[in-house]
Amino acid sequence: MPRGETRACVTRLARSSEIRRALRLGRPYANAAGILKVAPGPGPTHRLCVVTSRRIGNAVRRNKVRRRVREIARREIKSVTRPKDLVFRVRPGSAELDFRTFYEALVRMLLRAGLIEEPDRGQWDCRQCQAPSTQEARPR
Repeated sequence: MPRGETRACVTRLARSSEIRRALRLGRPYANAAGILKVAPGPGPTHRLCVVTSRRIGNAVRRNKVRRRVREIARREIKSVTRPKDLVFRVRPGSAELDFRTFYEALVRMLLRAGLIEEPDRGQWDCRQCQAPSTQEARPR
């Protein structure tokens, strides 16, 4: 690992047997964005699996939603006191949600699950994440 770089707190959960175990034993948290199942994990870090069905849309839409979930989890989940296995099932309507709404829904689930204490909204400095009142009009 390069100097000054920290180890990731969220890695991927990929084995089907482990995903089934997390789905069977995990505690569910649900809202408009999807269903999050949280189960105790065996390793040193949290592990995340994002499940998207074809009902979400084509491969581009499914991958976009997966990237969003993984990035939000990577940025928000900081500490690893008790590692958890997380399985997030994306609901079909969540592909149409804008980033801000999707972010708020996922953060609410992470808060309820006890994986984060307070969301770190200041780290999102992209234009699509800012409140509409703070966005500047782009010159044409």
